[in-house]
Amino acid sequence: VEIIDQTRLPHELVILSLRTLDDAVHAIRSMQVRGAPLIGVTAAYGVC
Repeated sequence: VEIIDQTRLPHELVILSLRTLDDAVHAIRSMQVRGAPLIGVTAAYGVC
């Protein structure tokens, strides 16, 4: 899964690849993904 690193917006557009559950957990905890719907989708992809 690829996500936009929301901590870098609006100054940079950085696309990250999440390949493991740990990647998804880190993205959620570090606020690289924000908003309840997007956090839910990221978590779902992380466990698949």
